Amino acid sequence: QLEAEEAADKSDREGERSGKTHSVVLIAVSGPKAPVIKAVRDNSKMSLKQAKEAIKKLPYTLEFKMKELADKAMKEISEAGGIVVPGTIEIEVEEE
Repeated sequence: QLEAEEAADKSDREGERSGKTHSVVLIAVSGPKAPVIKAVRDNSKMSLKQAKEAIKKLPYTLEFKMKELADKAMKEISEAGGIVVPGTIEIEVEEE
């Protein structure tokens, strides 16, 4: 198991260097919006107003540098009533 953890750490470090971002796309809300807004806020640095606006303008993408954080967000938003899909996008990282 230690080897798996080391491999995951190495993969995360390589992902950060390459600019790989793990995204969670909220595409709809089934049921009350309040729990979904709370889950979005809990998994991002958004204010209440920003989270409410994001819910109004679906689809909305949350981006994470670590896959574990994206998985956690996807689980919590889904449990709150959000309909989410995973995604990974590549961004260019400019070196100084």
